[in-house]
Amino acid sequence: MTLFSLVSSAMPLIYTVGIPSSLGALTAAEICSVIGFTLAALATVELGDRLSISPEKRGEFRKTGIYRFLRHPMYVGYFIAETALVIAFPQNRYLYVASMLMYLVRAKLENRVQSNDQWLDQI
Repeated sequence: MTLFSLVSSAMPLIYTVGIPSSLGALTAAEICSVIGFTLAALATVELGDRLSISPEKRGEFRKTGIYRFLRHPMYVGYFIAETALVIAFPQNRYLYVASMLMYLVRAKLENRVQSNDQWLDQI
């Protein structure tokens, strides 16, 4: 699980850039990036010492701050920010799909761990 989480976390680092598809796309991408990374940063601050790279039991799900509105605000933030990279640089679309699937798996794993399913102990 830790290796999967590390690979998933590193995916945005291998997106490519170049000449943007258009100036409008670049502007939209910049706005999405700011919104997405702000959301991820708020989630990180809210988690504090509960932040971890791989799913583990760290107490109850947060229900304050940004977590009042979203179950996985960090992943939503990453989704928005990485969407920006595809808007401006469409060559990233396949990497984007892989990255989004990995975030989905991580979110589902976190939900299972938090709901006290013990199936991870058997892996």
